[in-house]
Amino acid sequence: MKCGPGENAGCCWWGRGAIQTTGPNNYGNLQNNVFSKIDALKHIDLCENPEAICQNESTKWLGAIFYWAHDVQGFEHGSTKKNFHDSLDKFVASGFDRKSSIVNGSDFATGTGGMVNNGSWASTPHQNAKRLNNFDYIIHLLKEAGGDKC
Repeated sequence: MKCGPGENAGCCWWGRGAIQTTGPNNYGNLQNNVFSKIDALKHIDLCENPEAICQNESTKWLGAIFYWAHDVQGFEHGSTKKNFHDSLDKFVASGFDRKSSIVNGSDFATGTGGMVNNGSWASTPHQNAKRLNNFDYIIHLLKEAGGDKC
């Protein structure tokens, strides 16, 4: 399948970029809040050509950074922001123990995964056990390398 400029078929809104931006709402938010405000990107119209997010190396990551800050960390959403920061604070204060980071029913990894995957802190993400194993493994490696000593 291919999506070209001006095509508005449902397939055009599949996940792209480093965080898999999906749907017309997320592409529109990225367009309006980021692309249209950066002179070097104003020529790109994601609403007309969602594939454009993959046609420039920096935009693949720009979409991920915007989504993480805006939707996962809750830049403009008070309750999301509180969940994220309260859980992160507990996670760090406990020496990176997920069980100690529970806020509103989710630990740090599950809550952020729920935000990315389902748009909700309290919504368990798809294949959460596998995600948690990967998360715990990465945290273990970081701790082994002294990352918990900073």
